[in-house]
Amino acid sequence: MKIKKTLHIETELLQEFARDSKLVIWGGNENGEKLYRYLTQYSNAQVLFFCDNDPMLRKCCGLPVVDQSYLQEQFFKDNAIKVVIASQAYQEIRWQLLGVVGLPAKQVLYAKGIESGVFGSQGNSVVNWDSDVFEIEKHHDELISTLNILEDERSKADLKKFLSYRITYDPSYLAGFRRFKMNALGFPTDISDDVSECEVVIDGGAHDGSSLRRYLKAGVKGKFYCFEPERNNFSGLLRTVENYGAEGFVDARMQGLGAVACVSYLSGSDLSGYISPDGGGDQVDITTLDASGILERVTFIKLNIEGYEGPALEGAAQILKKDKPRLIISNHHHLRHLWEVPLLIKKINPEYKIYYRQMGWSGPYDKLYDIQLFAV
Repeated sequence: MKIKKTLHIETELLQEFARDSKLVIWGGNENGEKLYRYLTQYSNAQVLFFCDNDPMLRKCCGLPVVDQSYLQEQFFKDNAIKVVIASQAYQEIRWQLLGVVGLPAKQVLYAKGIESGVFGSQGNSVVNWDSDVFEIEKHHDELISTLNILEDERSKADLKKFLSYRITYDPSYLAGFRRFKMNALGFPTDISDDVSECEVVIDGGAHDGSSLRRYLKAGVKGKFYCFEPERNNFSGLLRTVENYGAEGFVDARMQGLGAVACVSYLSGSDLSGYISPDGGGDQVDITTLDASGILERVTFIKLNIEGYEGPALEGAAQILKKDKPRLIISNHHHLRHLWEVPLLIKKINPEYKIYYRQMGWSGPYDKLYDIQLFAV
């Protein structure tokens, strides 16, 4: 993969976009300041003002921070204005600019890497993009090994498109998404359409029972082991179990999953909670699936646990070897998981067939970064 060439091209795109232009920077915070310093040092662009959805922001780099309606007024007066986005919420902001303000797509650009990159470092005008690209380059061999073990061409194509998106944050790489039919467990039917009369399901990251509700509404029958460490989510999970009269076949456990049994800490909440061993947040119990006392043959495991999917699979090695359950893994939380997790699964049980699917993009609130791993 020509990472350095891609970096050079993306840097030139930013400089060309800004050349001889009247610019508005979206993002009146630290990221906007970084972008302003870069543009004023390495381009001849005229930065008119900053724009932001936060009404508390008033000034940035000596320029006013305005809202969307003011930007819209100025664009009606001068339709040559361009906007450079300096925010991780690029996807929503871009749709706001195109759909509400009315800017053409060619006049909107995302300054990829601004949230952690240093612009104009060491006296040269090349953007030091964030570590995604360097991480890919560093692990080139593992990435090639991963591509080689994927079972179909769509998996390889979806992974390559997703990596291209992570390098550039250009959504056009994902625009060719093809929808697919899914079975009751959430598998694309071209990968597996098998749903048995008595599934034994492990739901890692059960949230408030959102996945459990989907399974029950779809008619999945059997035994469900639901693991959720966050207190409020777990309360919601118990309500779901009660509302569906599922007490007899759902075993809900207020635990996280990992490679070893231990006590850890949970930071964040709801959908964004993540486990950290550093002592911050609420104390939570971590268990391993192999030590969880599940006696039945496990037929299906779903994991969406905010970056702990790899350790959870390590802690389920005996189950993966003995039972070879079908797997659905949300694999977008850390870039390295795109190669680490499939290679780990193959190492634990070489009989697994592994697939990737990008899960779709049809509007501003869809998750462009949502790519799932399926193993059968």
